[in-house]
Amino acid sequence: MPKESGELSDLRARLLLLKQQCSNIGQLPPRPPTIRGYLGALLVSTVRRMLFWYTPALQRALEELAEALDVAIQATQQSEGSLAQQQMDHRLQVEMRITELENRLREQTGARIAELENRLREQTGAELENRLREQTGSRIAELENRLREQTGARIAELENRLREQADTRIAEILPQERLRLDALLEARENRFSKEGDLAKRLKKAEEYLQLLRREIVQQSRRVSFFLEESRKSMPAPPDEKLRAFEQEDLHELDPFYVSFEDTLRGPREEIREQFRVYLPFLDKAKAAPGERAFSLLDIGCGRGEWLELLRQHGFSARGIDFNRFMVEECRARELDVQQADALDYLGSIPDSSLGAITAFHVVEHLPLPKLICLLGEMIRVLQPGGVVILETPNPDNILVGARNFYFDPSHRNPIPSETLRFLVEARGLCQVEVLPLHPCDPCNEVPPDKEESLLVQRFNQYFYGPQDYAIIGRKL
Repeated sequence: MPKESGELSDLRARLLLLKQQCSNIGQLPPRPPTIRGYLGALLVSTVRRMLFWYTPALQRALEELAEALDVAIQATQQSEGSLAQQQMDHRLQVEMRITELENRLREQTGARIAELENRLREQTGAELENRLREQTGSRIAELENRLREQTGARIAELENRLREQADTRIAEILPQERLRLDALLEARENRFSKEGDLAKRLKKAEEYLQLLRREIVQQSRRVSFFLEESRKSMPAPPDEKLRAFEQEDLHELDPFYVSFEDTLRGPREEIREQFRVYLPFLDKAKAAPGERAFSLLDIGCGRGEWLELLRQHGFSARGIDFNRFMVEECRARELDVQQADALDYLGSIPDSSLGAITAFHVVEHLPLPKLICLLGEMIRVLQPGGVVILETPNPDNILVGARNFYFDPSHRNPIPSETLRFLVEARGLCQVEVLPLHPCDPCNEVPPDKEESLLVQRFNQYFYGPQDYAIIGRKL
């Protein structure tokens, strides 16, 4: 309900007062306790009885008038509320219209102002640009003329001075440079003549090398033929002489294997760096023997790269190899190396006398019975806490197992890591580790696809995985 106005509130208050007064019509007033009051009350009562037909009608008339006034007040109040609502609606419509007009006016005035600004900018910009171009053009032309005059004179002066100095300097240097050029030409001619002589000498050296190779092959054939004929012509040679002949047969391929190592084994520095991975295992084993002196034996030491690395790091190490030429090369490098068979040499060593034994690319050359005997001798001569390191090609790499392994024609067969681990554990080594070594160049791997499929991972693992592995075991 809308709030009543002041006039309606005053009218409603008077109506309530009228209704109260109507209820008092025909009622006796209070009687005072006096004779006069008694007489007055008696008179009033008499008059009331005389007006019985008039008082109720008057009361009803006044009540109807009050009700009519109440209805009129309510109607007036409702009209006033509807007028207020209409007035509010009209105000809202007027405000919305005003807002709409303001927005339209703002848009129109903004567009007009932007248009005027653009026109003004175009007019003023073009005018200013023309004026600026005219002024800067004349100024630049003036500066160019002045600069051309000044620089022309300065350049002419510098050219004259430079020409004079150059003529003087050339006159001083020309005789010296001519002599130097003559000397260089003469040295160049001598150099060309020397290079020609060197090429001729190199060609002769290659021819002589080929001749030596053919001579060595011929001599080897002659020695083999002589040994065979000598063995046949001897009626009953003693065991010592027969053993000597057999030993010579075993060393027949020594020069070939040295040449093979130099060609396919790789540079000494690269091999020496690859061996650094084993130094932490030796440091751990060196602390195990206690009061015993730590000594290392390298079986099949070859060119001695591992022994050189051990000497650099202060380890007491010696090596053995069956190839006479390998032994001579190691001794030329002042390494402690002996020419001996592995089983014979280990058989001459007392029990528990070595702190570590290494054999790199040896086990794949041996038949199984000899390999088992070699492992047993290694463990016998090893001190408690000592370590055995065996390195061999890894057949898990299919390229190694099916192709690269047979680069060396003296290899017998690849040995899987599980097999070699079982053999060393069966002979008594404990805490055996398998160390993958020398992975292929990642550039050779098949690049992974977007989904990084398992097939590509398996292919790279089988064809480009580690090329070698090492078995590292300890004696308790």
